[in-house]
Amino acid sequence: MPAHLISCIVTAMLRRTVVLGGLTASLLPSLPSRAADLLPMPALDAKGFYLAEWQRPTTGDVSQDLARATAEGKVLAMFWEMSPCPYCTQMHAALRDPALRALAGDGMYSVRYDKLGARDVVDFNGVPRTEREIGLAHKVIGSPTIVFRTADKRDVGRVPGYVNPKFLQAALEFATEGAYKDRTIAAWLRAKGVL
Repeated sequence: MPAHLISCIVTAMLRRTVVLGGLTASLLPSLPSRAADLLPMPALDAKGFYLAEWQRPTTGDVSQDLARATAEGKVLAMFWEMSPCPYCTQMHAALRDPALRALAGDGMYSVRYDKLGARDVVDFNGVPRTEREIGLAHKVIGSPTIVFRTADKRDVGRVPGYVNPKFLQAALEFATEGAYKDRTIAAWLRAKGVL
């Protein structure tokens, strides 16, 4: 079976539930903010990816992306997306909420990577690989997936697949508030009442 079909199946499965640290959470969408309060949906580029102004372009080297995040005192949020991706669309729709947009854009250094991309990017080990190969090496199985990395390159938490806005907000707060320093993302989400 082709990799992109497997990814779509896994993403569809993650749409319903997510398992973090042995805990399962429902990922059914919650009610959005008032429509009048939402920011506009970002435009699409020629490849079908959202041009979200809060997402930074990759430098072509994930260590350099991380160094830029560190220089700003932020966690690197690696947004793994693909096109087409209906769950990426739902995630970007949720990020129209100004509070969520502020967390993703101002609270962390967010970079989008193409989960199926053929573009060469230098991985943390200094070896150039395609974005697809890097995604596989970093155990990205669905789209979208957000991976939070600290200055020491540690993967301190991830959001595998589309999650409802309340869950997404709690996950983004986990990274922006530095909760990863003394707890797991599962413990944080449980304390926030979303897991």
